[in-house]
Amino acid sequence: MARIKSVKVSLSHGELEISSIQPGEAKDVLEFLETITGETDYLIREPGELNLSEKEQKEFIENQLKEERSIFIGARVNDQLAGTLSFSSPPHQRYSHRGSFGMAVSRRFWNYGIGSHLVRAMIKWAESKGIEKISLEVDAENHRAIKLYRKFGFELEGILKRSKKMLSGEYRDELIMARIFPGKGE
Repeated sequence: MARIKSVKVSLSHGELEISSIQPGEAKDVLEFLETITGETDYLIREPGELNLSEKEQKEFIENQLKEERSIFIGARVNDQLAGTLSFSSPPHQRYSHRGSFGMAVSRRFWNYGIGSHLVRAMIKWAESKGIEKISLEVDAENHRAIKLYRKFGFELEGILKRSKKMLSGEYRDELIMARIFPGKGE
C-alpha cells in the first residue's frame, strides 16, 4: 500500500500534519479542490470544472492507496485541509524509474511552509521506493512555486509554449522541471 508515515510539525498558526489522504476524507478533498480553483489561476482547472462526485473522489483515493508507486497526501493545519500533493509513476517498465506530481495549497495557508513540507515528504517517500527522477509542470508565471521547486533541487528541463489558454484568451507557457536523485542513472 502506498502510504506515508504521518508527520506532525508545530507552526506559529497551529499544528501541521502531513499524512496520506484516506477515503473518508473525499468530501473534504472535493471542497478543498473547489475552493482552490477560485483562488489562483496557476492551477489546471477553472472554477466549476471539477466534476467528480464524492463517490468518484473516494474511489480515486482508494486506488491511490492500492498503487505501490503512487501517493496522495494532505497537509492539515489544526485538522483543516490546507494542501494536497498527488504523485504517480507510469506502470511501464521503461518509465518505472520516474514519476510526476501536482500540488496545491490554499491561499489562506500560503507562507506557512506547507508546500515545502509536502514536497519534502514526497521526496522522502520517492527515495524509499527507488524513484530516480521526479518531474512536474508549473505555470511559467508562478514564480513562488518555481522558487520552491528550485530549493528542492528541481531544474528546468523544457518549456511548453502556449500550454494553457486562459478564459481571457491569454496563453501561458508551462515549465517542465525535474529532480534527478544524486548518483542515479549517471
